[in-house]
Amino acid sequence: MYKIIMIDDEDEVREGIKRKTNWEACGFQLVGDFDNGRDAYEALERLQPDAVITDICMPFMDGMQLTELIAANYRDVKVIIVTGYEDFEYAKQAIKLKVKDYLLKPINSAEFTEFLHKLRLELDEERKQREDVTFLRHQFNESHAASSRAIP
Repeated sequence: MYKIIMIDDEDEVREGIKRKTNWEACGFQLVGDFDNGRDAYEALERLQPDAVITDICMPFMDGMQLTELIAANYRDVKVIIVTGYEDFEYAKQAIKLKVKDYLLKPINSAEFTEFLHKLRLELDEERKQREDVTFLRHQFNESHAASSRAIP
C-alpha cells in the first residue's frame, strides 16, 4: 500500500475526492489532506508519502512552490497537479519540475481511479527495480568477498 497526500484549498473539492475515491482498492492510503502547500510541506517528513496530489493556486505556498521543494528534497515522491488552470506556462513549469502528471479539473471519479491504478503500477515497477538493484549489489558484494578470501 502506497501513501498519498492531497492538497487543495477548496474544501468541497478535497472532500469530494476523498469521499468518492476508494483509495485502498487503488493501492493507496490517504495519509493526509491539507488546504495549503505550507502545511503539507511541513508534514512531508512525518507522513513520508509516495505521492502528492496538489492544486496550483493556494494560500501561503502554491502548488508550484511546493513542487519545487519536493523536487529538491524528496526526489522519489511523485507529484501530481490537479488544477482548473489550463495555462500553458503552468504546464511548462510543471514539466521542468518533473511533475508526474497534470490533470485538469473537473476530474471525474472514474478517470481519477484509472489514474491511481496506473500510478500504482508505476510505483510497483520502481519498487521492484530498487529491490532488484539491492539484490544484485548484495550478490556482487558476496561474490567479491568470496573471491577475495580465495586469493592466496
